[in-house]
Amino acid sequence: YAGVIAYLAPYSLTRDAEWSVGVYFALYAGFAVVGRVGLGRIQDRFGDNVIAIPILLSFTLSLALIAVASNGFVISVAGVFMGLGFGMVLPTMQAAASKVVQPVNMNSAVAAVYVSIDLGVGVAPFALGPIIGVVGFSGMYVLLALVVLLAAAIYLGGHGRTNGGAPG
Repeated sequence: YAGVIAYLAPYSLTRDAEWSVGVYFALYAGFAVVGRVGLGRIQDRFGDNVIAIPILLSFTLSLALIAVASNGFVISVAGVFMGLGFGMVLPTMQAAASKVVQPVNMNSAVAAVYVSIDLGVGVAPFALGPIIGVVGFSGMYVLLALVVLLAAAIYLGGHGRTNGGAPG
């Protein structure tokens, strides 16, 4: 997500689509709110995997759409998938983390999720700048999509291998 926050505006200039950034973030916010209203109940009822895998795939799709965007419309539409993807990562992973720890450790588990996300969003732009110099904006967004797919694989290899937080 750091690649979006830090670099979507300059990337949109290369596509002559600076107008799309505001639309992207409006769609992101709207779909994140819509997702948070309904997806939490589904996660509670059917387990973490039912939500975690689709949101990570939606996050990946958003980054892939940005990577191949030739115009502002595609960039804008990517905001829908980011809202349903990254917009749902924090609540989904907080809920998943809180289910696998003892109640006494719940604060630490939730804090670990926050710190991980904040660290990525705060540090990644510094690492991504030189990458853009080598592979360009589109290449960076492809690499970021691959990072999210790697995160999905790690999730599936760990928590996702269990019952994924599904009720008894």
